[in-house]
Amino acid sequence: LFRPGSSNNQLSYVTVSYGGRNDWPSGYTSIYVEGSSPSLDHVTVSNSGTSGIRAVGAAAGPTITASTITASVGSGVRVDSSAAVTITDTVLSNNGFAIEAWANSRLLGLTGLTVTGNGSGANNGVVHYGGTITGAETWLPGVEWHLWEDLVVGTTANRTASLTVAPGATVKMDQFQKIDVYGGLTAAGTATQPIVFAAKQTVPTAGYWRAILFRSGSSASSRLAYVTVSHGGRNDGYSGYSSIYVEGSSPSLDHVTVTNSGTSGVRVVGAAATPAITASTVTASVGSAVRVDSPAAVTLTDTVLSNNGSAMEAWANSRLLGLTGLTVTGNGANNGVIHYGGTITGAETWLPGIEWHLWEDLVVGATTNTAASLTVGPGTVVKMDQYQKID
Repeated sequence: LFRPGSSNNQLSYVTVSYGGRNDWPSGYTSIYVEGSSPSLDHVTVSNSGTSGIRAVGAAAGPTITASTITASVGSGVRVDSSAAVTITDTVLSNNGFAIEAWANSRLLGLTGLTVTGNGSGANNGVVHYGGTITGAETWLPGVEWHLWEDLVVGTTANRTASLTVAPGATVKMDQFQKIDVYGGLTAAGTATQPIVFAAKQTVPTAGYWRAILFRSGSSASSRLAYVTVSHGGRNDGYSGYSSIYVEGSSPSLDHVTVTNSGTSGVRVVGAAATPAITASTVTASVGSAVRVDSPAAVTLTDTVLSNNGSAMEAWANSRLLGLTGLTVTGNGANNGVIHYGGTITGAETWLPGIEWHLWEDLVVGATTNTAASLTVGPGTVVKMDQYQKID
């Protein structure tokens, strides 16, 4: 056990076997690092009764390189909240889990890893137990990230907290889990290093996990780019009935693919919600590709909406902007904006680029509000459902 304040510690070309007794005096591990930063290289930890290596405390920052951690009953490496570990060129094999982490853990390096046979192959990643991120956390590639519990980024009183998912990272979401963003989320992949949010499921099913939710007041610099979000959108209020839920905020989404949502692909809610979606694809949603609740806005350009239950949904006072460069196909009989009518109280514009399908009566203004208006842009096609009217 390396205790707080201990220094100049090194294990090199060392084998540690059959330690890690399952009790507190051992720290539930074979090598316990508390508030200190020993160097471990060419170390083999095997047959621990708990975790192989555990790091605890804000000042904990051990480095592990060119090592092997194998056959632990628990995890190969456990990194408690606020601790950090730099791990490179290391084998994590046949442990209960490869790595365990919590909100505010810091996993650095993660290059040159061989991760195999952990949990009989089911846990070859960082098992992340969620919690609330209070500072800045980064998820690097090199090992999969498995979110087992809900993760909250910041709070209404802490908008500076952030999660960065680095290019090339894969995040697998356990059933019912979600990422709730009150601060900032940046998942900016590249064409050659995309980011994936997927179901932690052998044969994935639509709606297995909940959603990525951008909450009211979350950072306008939040961005998803070159990201695939698949098999989210569980059919309940905790997901916002969508795979990506934007509430009163304005993240940007570019080169995003949303697929196999159990409800809508993207949903936008609240007067301050004005996300931009460009160069993206929303496909195979059980519900609509994009749902825009009144009085939210979305700017949608150069995007494919295909094989969803419907292309788009809107209500009176929803604002659909852009609508250029769209490819809209295979959405049942609903290759357009399904508009559920209601009463327009301000100024609403229906742009071309997609058909508009009026499913319920639409009222423009009222006897006490003659300033309300509907503008139908040049080239726009409006298809009226049976019995409907514009008043």
